[in-house]
Amino acid sequence: MHRFPLHSMPFLGPIEREMLNRTSRVVPFLTPELSAENLLIQAGQVKESYSSREILLRILREQYADTVLTTRQKQNLDSLARESGFCVVTAHQPLLFGGKGYFLYKALTAIRLAEWASASLPHSTFVPVFVLGSEDHDLEEVRHFSVFNDIISWDPGETGPIGKMSCSGIPDLVSQLSATLQGLPHAEEMIGILSKPLSPGKTFSGMTRAILQELLGEQGLLVVDLDHPEAKAAFVPVMEDELIHHRVRECVDPVLEAMETAGIRHQATGREINLFYVDRHGRNRIEVADNGGFQIVDTELAFSQTQMMKLLHDHPERFSPNVLLRPVYQQMLLPGLIFTGGPGELAYWMELTGIFRHWALPMPFLYRRDSVLMIDHHTARKMEKFGWPLEEWFSSPDELVARYVREGHAFEQGLEKQKTEVQHMMKEVREDCARIDPTLVRSQEAAETAMLKQLDVLEAKMVRGLKHLHEQEIQQIRNICQKIMPEGNLQERQETFLPWMARYGRTWINDVLQTLEPLQPSLVVKIFQEEHH
Repeated sequence: MHRFPLHSMPFLGPIEREMLNRTSRVVPFLTPELSAENLLIQAGQVKESYSSREILLRILREQYADTVLTTRQKQNLDSLARESGFCVVTAHQPLLFGGKGYFLYKALTAIRLAEWASASLPHSTFVPVFVLGSEDHDLEEVRHFSVFNDIISWDPGETGPIGKMSCSGIPDLVSQLSATLQGLPHAEEMIGILSKPLSPGKTFSGMTRAILQELLGEQGLLVVDLDHPEAKAAFVPVMEDELIHHRVRECVDPVLEAMETAGIRHQATGREINLFYVDRHGRNRIEVADNGGFQIVDTELAFSQTQMMKLLHDHPERFSPNVLLRPVYQQMLLPGLIFTGGPGELAYWMELTGIFRHWALPMPFLYRRDSVLMIDHHTARKMEKFGWPLEEWFSSPDELVARYVREGHAFEQGLEKQKTEVQHMMKEVREDCARIDPTLVRSQEAAETAMLKQLDVLEAKMVRGLKHLHEQEIQQIRNICQKIMPEGNLQERQETFLPWMARYGRTWINDVLQTLEPLQPSLVVKIFQEEHH
């Protein structure tokens, strides 16, 4: 395994790089730097403010009632029953078979951070918790992924919260995946993991929880689905405040203005009401009606304020927080001290300092999850042929092609030497022109500009000619880049982790886990020198 500090990677956006480097421009919107000393202070604050421990334990015990817990999971549940038990949290909506690689990697990051935090504060215990965002309704993000260019798509024929959907049709997808992975040494084991939770009546959320249990139960990960009536009942005061006073927008707008002043593009904008209403129609936004009551978007449902308040108190499970209110919901239900997620998630958490302060909730430390890149042995051998350091391959394909063309033909600097010689020669001509007739200087400058421009044109033609001579090698470079950064994105955002497990088995997960270094957000690169273990 190789590790590269994330902040040094060329594919990062400028704000993400600044967040990792904690520049003066972004620090006002970030939580304090994560350290053992700061963690101790935060633990005291959470201990004082947290009041949902019994609710959380009842929900977890109910959701794990039919699960055989591992030893570490039992220990973690016992830890959460004590005041000294805290959480390292990550979150995502359920994805088909775990979806893209980052779904697994954020869970692994939470596990490693929990190990580090428990060792750093010996009188406290930190439990890795995956919050399953089962109330999301963006089916398009969930329902398909590709394996070896084979698209696997799920059409549940339902609308509304994804987690409540049935697993109808998914057994057929397992068969399709099995055929795609056939021949890989651990494919049968992988298919067994995916097939196990497909019992009749299992929801999509339940299936995802069961897969995470199979993959990471031994590491102590707990998965909680907060789409639960008791959790929603505890959140009623916040939802009521949002409906009446539009608190999120009131608290978020000043932060967004400050970010805009600092030149930081914000991730999400607060609506007037940041809640959804959930019923047989689906999960639809709540808006203020012209008469001062409430309208459920894309339905004919409308309520007076009195009716809506009664509905909220009688049926809180019908209300669902949106992306900006969900972190508050999460923090009220969990004793979270650290939240780990991707750059997009952390960007919208940065906007929420005001709403957390309004509800006197300590905001957890924000930690950018680790990224992971897998390179198979075929790709590794092709890379070796070019002799470039691994980190060079994170450049764009065009940059690498240009480098190959120049390096392979003593053309590293293009025609820079010749351009310098032209400029030196034309400097002497300029001096002669100025001595003979100063008005000739303008003609000299035009001639110099034209000559340099012609050299630029010639240089471009030479590069194109060299590329044509070496089309095979250039195509290899582009193919390697597509493996490493498919469509210019991190591999983990495009590809699923399932083929790697089918190739190398469960030990692959532990290999990745042990490579992650807490407090050092990294790109971890695993290069396989042989086809199979």
